[in-house]
Amino acid sequence: LQTAVDWHADGYTTRVKEQGLCGCCWAVSTAAAIESALLITNQIKVSNDLDRESLSFQQMISCDDRNSGCGGGNILYATKYAWENNDFGNEKYADYPYVDYLGITSETCQLPKSKNAQAYLNYPKIRRDVTMAAVAQQPIASTLTTGCDLFISYGGGVLTHDEGSSCIDHAVVIVGYNTTAKPPYWKVRNSWGPEWGEEGHFKV
Repeated sequence: LQTAVDWHADGYTTRVKEQGLCGCCWAVSTAAAIESALLITNQIKVSNDLDRESLSFQQMISCDDRNSGCGGGNILYATKYAWENNDFGNEKYADYPYVDYLGITSETCQLPKSKNAQAYLNYPKIRRDVTMAAVAQQPIASTLTTGCDLFISYGGGVLTHDEGSSCIDHAVVIVGYNTTAKPPYWKVRNSWGPEWGEEGHFKV
């Protein structure tokens, strides 16, 4: 395996989105992982300030009945939604924009859809080497539980732990890693906008 991977620096991720008050990190992260897989497969590099290649996570919020819109969801169910709708998939962000920023699932499903996931894997308790092998191929959606104060106030560097505090259940996208850095880290894409953390990312 490569000792370091950074799909964000390599140009295979779109602009970091901001979920606002809607509990839709599950949809934002799933859409981001799928769009990066499409970019890598088609060897398309994009600028992070463009939405041209972004997929609609609003579509997942509105159309994925297994999940609960702004009330929260599961990245596995969201990926299954994309997989099972082989003739649908996900519309582009520009064609099906985000409207639930204030936290209310406000619309019914709008069709048609156009892109689809090619495959998905779920590892409930994943090994580090398996995760690295997957991230070496493409960014992957993941979940985490982390300390409130340490995570919310993050401004850069490598997160380690926050003893006695674990109140965030959150979906994110692992976009890279570095095993030779001190300390080694995973590079992770958040959904709190590009101004948060390190251009919308954090290291852990």
